[in-house]
Amino acid sequence: YLSDGLRQVNEKVENVVIAGMGFDTIKSIILESINKFRDCDQIILQSNSKIQELRTFMNQLKFECLDEVYIEDNHKCYIILKYHYNIKMISLNEFECLCGPHLLKQKNLEYEQYLLKMYHRYLGYIKANPNYQTMLDHLKLYLDSKGIL
Repeated sequence: YLSDGLRQVNEKVENVVIAGMGFDTIKSIILESINKFRDCDQIILQSNSKIQELRTFMNQLKFECLDEVYIEDNHKCYIILKYHYNIKMISLNEFECLCGPHLLKQKNLEYEQYLLKMYHRYLGYIKANPNYQTMLDHLKLYLDSKGIL
């Protein structure tokens, strides 16, 4: 099916791909048909914005992140997430929601450079909003452990 969410789909859906749109749109699509998404075998998501918020949102709804892929294409970064519903999942912590539980375990130089850029971006934010300090501290520890900072 190619449709505006799952509301027009009347049969069980095994696999869903939502890509090329922002977090707010993805969130509204999922919330409008939450029970259908819970019945899916796998959900593939690629958001053009607010990746941390997407991970946090899915985590709160008990969708377990099964895998993640980081891709750079034509100087653009894409993070693709694979989920399924699991009421017994182990919740992600704040740092895992920021950086990705699976991506943190992978050896990916492009992703590490992406995190370094994120770190420098957060350095700029910290002056205006001290709430970024915890994330900045976590990123610094991770990047230090990889020998990047």
